[in-house]
Amino acid sequence: MTVPTPLDVPTDVGCELAALAALVHTGPPDAREQFYHSVIWNPAGVILEQALADLTLVYSLPKVGGTAAEYALVRHPAVRPEPIHIHFMAPSGLEHLSELVAANGHNQHAFAVRAQLALSHAARARLAGNRALRAAGAPARKPFVVAGTREPVAMHLSLVFEGWWQYAERFEDITPDLARSLILDTAWRAPWVNWFDDELRAVFGLDAFATPFDRARGWQVYDTDEVRAVVFRQENMSAVPDALGALYGLPSESFALGSENAAENKDYAAHYAAVRRAVRFTDAELEELYAPRFVGHFYSPTEIEAFKARWRVGAPEPERPRRATTPACAKPTEPSTEPHIAVCRPCWKCKADLVRLPHFEHRCAVQAARLDQLEAALAARGTDPLPQRSLFVRLLRRLRRMVRHG
Repeated sequence: MTVPTPLDVPTDVGCELAALAALVHTGPPDAREQFYHSVIWNPAGVILEQALADLTLVYSLPKVGGTAAEYALVRHPAVRPEPIHIHFMAPSGLEHLSELVAANGHNQHAFAVRAQLALSHAARARLAGNRALRAAGAPARKPFVVAGTREPVAMHLSLVFEGWWQYAERFEDITPDLARSLILDTAWRAPWVNWFDDELRAVFGLDAFATPFDRARGWQVYDTDEVRAVVFRQENMSAVPDALGALYGLPSESFALGSENAAENKDYAAHYAAVRRAVRFTDAELEELYAPRFVGHFYSPTEIEAFKARWRVGAPEPERPRRATTPACAKPTEPSTEPHIAVCRPCWKCKADLVRLPHFEHRCAVQAARLDQLEAALAARGTDPLPQRSLFVRLLRRLRRMVRHG
C-alpha cells in the first residue's frame, strides 16, 4: 500500500468549498437542514457561507454619485452583503493607490487612500473566491457591478477638492489657477481617461463600448459570463433607482436614493462653488479634455458641446438644481411587520440564531415606533421631579437612533 505524501492530498480551497456546498445545498430538505446546522459553526462553514454570498461592487470612476448608489444598495434589505465601493482593481490602479499612500503617509487625510487600497485588495480576494467557487461548480452567482460616469471637467474639478490635502495646506488655498493646472495635467488625469478599458475591461472582460449606450435614460445594463453590471451617468442621478432595479430585477421604487458625499454638503462647499464659477478653459484645452473615448460613447455630440460651452472662457455659471439631502424613505409611524429601509445586519452567528426566531430579524421598526411613543409620553408629562429624567431621555434618544440604523 502506497502512503500518499502531503503533496498528494488535494488542498484547493475552491474545490473543497464546492464539495462542502454540494452537501449543504443538495439532496432532500431534511438532509440539507442537518448538514447546514452541522457545518455552520465550523470555520469552514463560516467561510462557505461568506464565499457563496453575492459580491456587489460599486466599481467606478470617482465623483460620479457612486457613494449615493452605494448607500441606496446598503439601505435595500434584499442586497446583502453590503457592497464594496472601490475605484481600482487592476494592477496599474493598485500601483497608483500605493504611490499615493507612499507620498502622503504623513498627512492626516491619507487614511482615506489607505482605506481605498485595503478595500481594493479585499474586493480582489472576494472576486478570486467567487471565481474559484463558480469554476468548481458551487452555487455562487457572478458578481454585480455598479459603475458611474460623468462629464470630465466637472468630475475632475470635484476630484481636486476631494483630495485638496494633496495640493495645499488648507482647502481655501485651492485657487482657480491651481485647479485648472491640475485638470490640464495629462499625468494627473491618466488614471481616469481610459478607466473603462484599464479597469472594467481588464478585470471582467466587459467592453462597455461594444454595446450602444441609452443616452436618453442615462443607464445601461450589461450581462456577460463573468459579471452583471450597470453603468449610469451622474447627470441622470434621478434614474439610478431604475438602473439598480434593472440590475437586480427588483422594483425601482424599493431603492432610496440620497445625496451622500455631495460637495454641497462638505466644509469646502462655499469655496468649491466660488472656484467653479471662476475656472474656465480655452477651446483647444476643451478639445483635449473631452477627447477620451468614454465621453463620446456615453454623451451625444450635442451634450458634449453644451458641456464645453459651460466651461468655455467667458461662460457664466449656470444655476444648479437643488438635490434632496435625505433619502426618500418614510419614517415609520406605527408598528409594522414589514422590513424597514435600514434593515438590521447581524453577524453570521447571530443570523443563524435569528433563523430560529421567526420575524425577529425585522423588529427594529416596531421597537423604534415604541420608543417614539415612550418619548412622546415623557414629553406630555411636562416637568418631572426626578433629576435623572434628562439623562434618561438622552439615553432613550440614543437607543432609538441605534435601533433605526441597525
